[in-house]
Amino acid sequence: MPFTVRCPHCDTLLKVPDEYHYKVITCPKCKKEIEAISLETIEIGKKFLRELEEQDDDMIIDESRPASRRRKKPAADSPAPPSRKRVTTKCLD
Repeated sequence: MPFTVRCPHCDTLLKVPDEYHYKVITCPKCKKEIEAISLETIEIGKKFLRELEEQDDDMIIDESRPASRRRKKPAADSPAPPSRKRVTTKCLD
């Protein structure tokens, strides 16, 4: 199923076949190369980054350790951060 990409150079919306996702393509309007990443994928990435920034705002710096060994500790009233799994992907090329 094709996905939508916005050219960052000329703001043209393009419908791109699935097999070109994460590949470099040429915009047919401005002829510049762009990476084909769906608008949905970009929105998911932005949401994830906002959530990370919110988590960082809830952290305080442990001043009792030397600067080289300081770690951020969760503030007393902040919830524990969600666990994250490491994802391994394979290149199909």
